[in-house]
Amino acid sequence: MLSLDASQRAYAAIQEKLARGEPFLIAPQGTSMFPFLIAGRDKVLITPIASQSRPRRGDIVLYRREEGLLVLHRMHHRSREGYYFTGDNQTVLEGPLERGQLLGIVTRIYRWDKDFSPSHPAFWIAGRLWLWVRPFRPIISKRAKKILKALHLYKETGTNHHD
Repeated sequence: MLSLDASQRAYAAIQEKLARGEPFLIAPQGTSMFPFLIAGRDKVLITPIASQSRPRRGDIVLYRREEGLLVLHRMHHRSREGYYFTGDNQTVLEGPLERGQLLGIVTRIYRWDKDFSPSHPAFWIAGRLWLWVRPFRPIISKRAKKILKALHLYKETGTNHHD
């Protein structure tokens, strides 16, 4: 996760693209979206949310907290009160958030020399299943991290931290 200062600088840089409805590329930070997104390995294309559209359960959304922090998390559900999100490496729900706090939806994921859509059936199914196992994520994530490290597909960096 970016610091508040870094988050505000990033928001200033993407504000113009958001206003014009242009997609933009970002590199996720921290470990809150592990194992689906890994800092230092993945980049994502964010498409601004059109005023008439709404994210769906399972979408990975960039939103702005009230204090100004930018966050990239998966939408858990929507209610009359607002939108609720959770990081893939977390068990706690964040919300309700207002529609105006939602900035964009991940529409492409870039990993090494490949790119794919989060709506690809395998990723889509895995993301929805991951929402269901939310209470067990700490156990699953810990084991997944060990396996990925053993396969040299994940390494700790100075920017990785749990938010």
